[in-house]
Amino acid sequence: MAKAFFIRTIHGLMVDTQDERSRDLLAGVPLGASVQVDMTRPRNIARHRLYWLLCGTIAKAIPGNLTAENLSDILKIETGHCKIIKGQRDFYKLPKSIAFHNMEEPEFAAFLDRCCEFICRTWIPHMKADALRDDVMRMVGVPVEKAA
Repeated sequence: MAKAFFIRTIHGLMVDTQDERSRDLLAGVPLGASVQVDMTRPRNIARHRLYWLLCGTIAKAIPGNLTAENLSDILKIETGHCKIIKGQRDFYKLPKSIAFHNMEEPEFAAFLDRCCEFICRTWIPHMKADALRDDVMRMVGVPVEKAA
């Protein structure tokens, strides 16, 4: 299946002109032809980097011998992004993947919000989750909108 990237405008979907392959695919469709589109929202790489910077920064700051990957697994389990399996005697929580092909952008954004809330509640209770997320966004060079 060929993938093309589009941008939503007030007039509908338009091909993402920065993606040459998408332009070529659309150019090959005759005017008036019907096409099928499976809509997904690709992940935001800046938000992905923000997540891993957050994990690394918090893992270094809290007591213990945690790595960013360990903290990521804890966050997945504590925020409910896990599967529960039954062993012989107990139930176990295993973290689910946050790989790009496993989570679309809206789901990942909500997951990141839950992570920030958990981190603030657990390790930095004096800080609000929004402030934590904004601070880390600034660290990765993402512009932060100021509240009006």
